[in-house]
Amino acid sequence: MLLSINQSDISQLIEKSYQNKRKRAIKVIHPPQKEGYRMIINCIQPDSYIQPHIHKLNNGSENWIYLKGKIGLILFDTTGKIEDIKIISHNSHLMIDIPPNTYHTAISLEKDSIMYEVSNGPYDQNTYKEFAPWAPNEESENQADYLQQLKKKMEEFYDTKKNS
Repeated sequence: MLLSINQSDISQLIEKSYQNKRKRAIKVIHPPQKEGYRMIINCIQPDSYIQPHIHKLNNGSENWIYLKGKIGLILFDTTGKIEDIKIISHNSHLMIDIPPNTYHTAISLEKDSIMYEVSNGPYDQNTYKEFAPWAPNEESENQADYLQQLKKKMEEFYDTKKNS
């Protein structure tokens, strides 16, 4: 089976992300049996909150590859303290490998930000990820405030790096 994605797929994905209440959309491009690698194209809008989470099964590493826009990656320790921040964009990191058993989240810093994600399969929605107990869930009333706090911490992190 030939797996592919074209510009029309990307345009449809962007449109779908605007219509989705979570302000993001994915296009699955791995085989339907979900064995082997899990491959998706992920379009994230700036108001989208992705609860920090961890991947524990199947070695849990995840690769993010830049396609469009600007996406922030925040890595956390087990208590929710920020350990590192990276930016995926055309003039920054083009690919990031998130280590296994690492709490992380993605934050869109530009509209229509898109990345290609690859992780080990098989994919099972019930075991693929565990959400951080210290972060608000995606349906929580304070998730928007938490997202703004994370964006502010990203700005502070990069302002500190520029001035040191």
